[in-house]
Amino acid sequence: MKFVSVREAKSHFSACLEESQKKGVVVMNHGRPKSVVIGVENYDMQDVLLMLDPSFWKMIEARRKQQRTPLEAFEKELEPGRTPSPRARRRTRAG
Repeated sequence: MKFVSVREAKSHFSACLEESQKKGVVVMNHGRPKSVVIGVENYDMQDVLLMLDPSFWKMIEARRKQQRTPLEAFEKELEPGRTPSPRARRRTRAG
């Protein structure tokens, strides 16, 4: 992170934008953080909008709290000729 004052950010805005593509720039006002500039140059607009959407992050957090299937169990379910587990069958019908 790079830290700049509001005055510096205003007078060198293009440089701040360029710097933000490499690492975040924290704009300080009277020694306190005021804003963060984060570069999104290589992202699609849809990705940028998702990054800023609080409901998207709530959905991600809720999903992270759900029970997970260990990788080994998932790989076994993918083996040819193997009958899917009851849990996998429920996912298939629901999905």
